[in-house]
Amino acid sequence: MGKSVMASTVISGVDGPTSVFVAKTGGKRKLSHRIRNAVYKRKRKQIAKKIVANPHTLQEVVAYIQNKYNAAEISNESRSYLEERNSLKASLVLKHKPELLGDMREIERPKDYNEETIVAFMQQVERQMKMAEAIPDEVFPIDFHIYEIRFSDTVRVRISLENVWDILSVSYSGDKKMMRKMSQISKDIYMYRSVTEEDIRNK
Repeated sequence: MGKSVMASTVISGVDGPTSVFVAKTGGKRKLSHRIRNAVYKRKRKQIAKKIVANPHTLQEVVAYIQNKYNAAEISNESRSYLEERNSLKASLVLKHKPELLGDMREIERPKDYNEETIVAFMQQVERQMKMAEAIPDEVFPIDFHIYEIRFSDTVRVRISLENVWDILSVSYSGDKKMMRKMSQISKDIYMYRSVTEEDIRNK
C-alpha cells in the first residue's frame, strides 16, 4: 500500500475559480490506468508529428463560420453574453494584470480545509472576480464576441472570440442525437483556426 495524502484543488478557467475539491491521493495506480496513459501518450506523439502550421486569424474564422455554417452573432446586451464576457475579463485580468487588483491580487488559501474556511475562501474569490470585472475597459481593453450556429432553440454550437488576447473557444449543447454532428463542427472550426509554428515548438 502506498502512502495517501490529502490534496486540495481550486478549479478555474474562463469562468474563473468556481469550486474547491479536497481529495485523497496517493497509492499505486492500477495496471489498466498505466496502460491507458501509455497508449494516450503514444497516440499524442503520433498526432503531434502530423500537425502542420496553417493559422487563420479570428476575423478569418468569423468569415468561415458565417459562410459555411451561417453563424450569427448574439447581442452584446444579452444576459449570456454579459456573463461570459465578465467571467473572461476577470480571468484575463488575474492572468495578465493582477496588479490592477491591489491588495486583492492574491488570495491566501486556507491552511486547514473545512466548511467554514472553504466558504470564507470562496467569498474572497468571488470578491476578487467582481473587482476584476469592474475594471474599466479603458484600463483593461477587451473585444469579445459570441457567434452561434443554431439548429433549434435548444441545440446550438457557440463560438466565443476575444480579439485583443486572441482567444477562441467553441462549445455546444442540446439534443444527444446532434452531439456527434456538433462535435464534428467544433473540430472543424478548431482545425480551420489551426496553429502557428511557435505553437508547435511550444507544444
